[in-house]
Amino acid sequence: MNELLRHDAAATRVTPVAAADLEGVPSAISGRHAFGHERLLVLIANKTAAAGGLNMSKREIADVLGVNVHTIDRAVKRLKDEGLIEAVAIYDAQGAQQGNRYRSTDVGVRQAGRLVGAAE
Repeated sequence: MNELLRHDAAATRVTPVAAADLEGVPSAISGRHAFGHERLLVLIANKTAAAGGLNMSKREIADVLGVNVHTIDRAVKRLKDEGLIEAVAIYDAQGAQQGNRYRSTDVGVRQAGRLVGAAE
């Protein structure tokens, strides 16, 4: 299985990020390729429901979704500007930023649900 490793700041350990994390994240919506920001929103909404949020760096998210980190950077900005997600920085014991905790807002959860519904 192709796995990536990520730092889990809450547990201060490294945990695998596998294809199972993409379960429910559509690659196509309404017969077209799903845009990066749409896939990211669904991923964050799923993780918000399952674990209270997504603790990953933009690089790690890009690796998991198979896109360029600049795509994730633009997607995060867009989703934050539209009020669909929130991001809070995560720091280690020495004060170095390890990544962000991304959470979907209520509006973001509803939008993600519409996207998943359109993918079926």
